[in-house]
Amino acid sequence: KELLESLQGCWQNVKELHEFYIVWENSVTRIRQNTGESLDFWSILRPDAAGTGLQWGVHGRFVLKVDSSSLSSEVSSLSWLTPEE
Repeated sequence: KELLESLQGCWQNVKELHEFYIVWENSVTRIRQNTGESLDFWSILRPDAAGTGLQWGVHGRFVLKVDSSSLSSEVSSLSWLTPEE
């Protein structure tokens, strides 16, 4: 829950600078500035099986792992990884 709370707000994709993600509760809106495309992902964020990270995607394709010590400070960047990474 603490991890999800720290993700609330707007994030920019560092690999695709025209792509932004707005996180609210456990849902996400992806906005692509270059095309004007906006897509909502409802209830897409959920705890992983171990309860130490979050999964993103319909099938939990991406996972987010954050060191618990970083939760005490402001999260400024993060990476969504496939399970193989």
